[in-house]
Amino acid sequence: DVRVTGTPAFDALNEPAQVAAGAALRQAQGWEGRRVVLWPEQVEPEVHPFNGRPGDATLPDRVRDALLDWIALHPDTVLCVRPRAGDLPAPLPDSPQVRLTGQDWPLAPLLHAVDVVVTLTSTVGLEGHLAGARLVQVTGSVFDEAMPLGRFGVADEAVPVEGLPDALDRCTRMGRHPPGAGDASATARVVGVVAEFL
Repeated sequence: DVRVTGTPAFDALNEPAQVAAGAALRQAQGWEGRRVVLWPEQVEPEVHPFNGRPGDATLPDRVRDALLDWIALHPDTVLCVRPRAGDLPAPLPDSPQVRLTGQDWPLAPLLHAVDVVVTLTSTVGLEGHLAGARLVQVTGSVFDEAMPLGRFGVADEAVPVEGLPDALDRCTRMGRHPPGAGDASATARVVGVVAEFL
């Protein structure tokens, strides 16, 4: 038998202190009543490292540009951009609707403060889903087959770059998932599997 339990490493995301810190962060940033989207920056290779399939290295930039275009049309929105560890942030417009939320921002509270996470294949997207944020996966990555978040029922939307504005309209209007909507902790599931062998 193969049992999929999830990783206990992510259980800490939903500790009450992290949820409370997310609510406090949202209030402190003045995001109440606004639609807040998180884009954790990624790099897309020109060639898949294992199978040689050609990639589109411009995809992350095109996603960021589409996000910036979308928020410019929606004054009630905020885009948080989180560069990868060790990467320099891309140039961003000087706008109150754009926030650079770098590695100095604790991730768990940030995931509880935003409404939607947009990703290609970043693990931050999965963590956002577990924390209750809506998840939009932009397809077109060479790693799509390895991380089909829409097919697995993790992503609320899985769309090409061109479909991102409509997906954001839908997902930001839905609001976050209700508290407790996720499965029980992975630790509890692991313990349950182990207990079956005793």
